Amino acid sequence: MRRSGSHGGCDMPPPHPVDAVFSWVNGSDTLFQESLLVHLPEEQKANNKRGYGTLQNRFRDLGQLKYSLRSIEKYAPWINQIWLVVSHKSPSWLNTTYPDSSNPRVRIAYHIDIFPNSDLPTFNSNAIEANMHKIPGLSKEFLYFNDDLSLTKTICYSDFWTKESGYIMRTTGNLPAPHNMNCPKKCTDRRNFNDTATSAACDNECNTVGCLYDGGRCDMEILSGDSYWKSRDFNYMLFHKFMRKDRIYGVHHIPLLVNTHIMEELQHFFKRFYEATSRHRIRTHNDIQFQTMYTNWVLVGGYKSTESRDSDVIFFEISKPKAEGIYKIFQRVKTAPKTFLSINDKLEGDAPDIARNLTAFYNDVYTDKAGFENA
Repeated sequence: MRRSGSHGGCDMPPPHPVDAVFSWVNGSDTLFQESLLVHLPEEQKANNKRGYGTLQNRFRDLGQLKYSLRSIEKYAPWINQIWLVVSHKSPSWLNTTYPDSSNPRVRIAYHIDIFPNSDLPTFNSNAIEANMHKIPGLSKEFLYFNDDLSLTKTICYSDFWTKESGYIMRTTGNLPAPHNMNCPKKCTDRRNFNDTATSAACDNECNTVGCLYDGGRCDMEILSGDSYWKSRDFNYMLFHKFMRKDRIYGVHHIPLLVNTHIMEELQHFFKRFYEATSRHRIRTHNDIQFQTMYTNWVLVGGYKSTESRDSDVIFFEISKPKAEGIYKIFQRVKTAPKTFLSINDKLEGDAPDIARNLTAFYNDVYTDKAGFENA
């Protein structure tokens, strides 16, 4: 159902309903922790003090979702429906029957609604992002948010698409090429998935990003190092080998307007790699990175689009358990606000003081409770 009401300071409403989608997890939930420990690879268990220690900031809930939703109500009330993608449990503060149980402002989509059963449970944000466009009832275009993103100025549909420019894709400029893009001939000869004459086993000589990790045969091999940077190089190589591109763009951590039809075409082209990403329960070196792939696909795939370097974002990584960083963010938002605010959790271990200071900061910035918050 299309939401009626204010254009939110915009000259025109969107030409069609545009939903917003968030993925959310409560890392302190006991069921979540137990399930994660069961499915975490043994090598990662051995390297983590609490079984998932270095993953803690990836799953920790600092309470930012509530304020991100408040920011939508304040600065983008034209958004039609808000969807929250969760594994099994929604936030305790969220009223999912407001204003009407038949048409709530915030709807819940469970992983089981969008994933093949064989790929669950999942703890991989890349896998969730690869499937979120399958939410039943989702609008044909939607804005994707992370829960650490919020708005500090009015946004309009025209910030993401115009008749003149098409899709406005904000980038950080060109990504550096992977260090080693070479692949031995014996590996290129066996890279075709459909060649039944070749071995399906992983060949360690071909287990490199230049060989796309033996064309996928080394899919579940555990590699050392940060999976984010390895998967970014992997996405670069996908475009290099299949699209014949020697340049791909980096992306900002900001909301992205997604067309579900374009997403389906992208996934059809890179089908086996998206299927592999969906299977990965934990972030992996050969994951598809949603924003990187989608942004570059739109820019080079023949869709009307424009590359923009104007991100208009205040981005902070909280890496030290001290309140001073929060006060610096507060001052910047108050004195020189931009459109988007991203506060990324890079803290290791528990951080109760930071959580309290962050909540105080958000309550100062977003003072008005939303109707969908429980009393």
